[in-house]
Formats: sequence, C-alpha cells, structure tokens
Amino acid sequence: MTSLQQTEGQAVRFECRVAGSSPLEVTWLRDGEPVKQGGDFTMTYDDNTAALEIARGEMRHSGEYTCSATNSVGSASCRAKLTLTAPRFPPIRQEVVPSGGDSGRQHRARVSHDRLRPHQRSHGPKTTKTFAVGEL
Repeated sequence: MTSLQQTEGQAVRFECRVAGSSPLEVTWLRDGEPVKQGGDFTMTYDDNTAALEIARGEMRHSGEYTCSATNSVGSASCRAKLTLTAPRFPPIRQEVVPSGGDSGRQHRARVSHDRLRPHQRSHGPKTTKTFAVGEL
C-alpha cells in the first residue's frame, strides 16, 4: 500500500491484493488496533482483493493502517500511513455599508471563513499492494 495524504471530507480507500491457500483471514489495523466493520469503516474481500473504505475521512482517521493476511502456513502484511488535512479556502471578506437613515455614520461588517467542510463527496485515489501468504 502507498501512504496517502488527503483532504478531510474525502473518501479514503486502501486495497491489498492477497494470494494464499484457503482458509485465509484478512484483518485491518489502525495504529496497531483492530479496525471494526461498520460505522466509519467498510471492509470487503472479493477476488483476492481486500479493501478498506472510509466514506468521509476525518482527522481522527489519520494513522498507520496495516492489512494482514493469515492462513495455516503463515502470515504477511503491508502498511500505509493516512494523513488527513483540513480543507483550505481563500478568505472571504465582505463589507456591508447600510444606505440611508444614518447619514454621517458608516457601519461595516466583515465576514471571513478560512476553514469550511466540503459538502460534495469525492473519491480518493486507489492504492493497491500485492503480497502472498504461504505457498500457492
């Protein structure tokens, strides 16, 4: 797997190609702790490809991810780091000057936003790593 640096709010997907004798058990870890199916994480295993998906990456999802495959002959694993960064937008400045009613006085208001969360869903890059467990 390749380490990823993505913007918070984007979808994240790690993929591992796995080959080995059945039965084969695939597990995912984040910072050494098991990742559980459901909630933020979706794990699939189809046609020798193990995938871990996060629909909307948040800062708390950052860390080192490990894909591990184990069978009766042995085990193999690969690791990748996920770094999520806050979305950055140029500051928006808006000045408001009321008209009429208050001659001689000028009122101004300024609004500035430099951190917003995107509302549209985008898909992050795919990352694939192939490794074998035991002998085929």
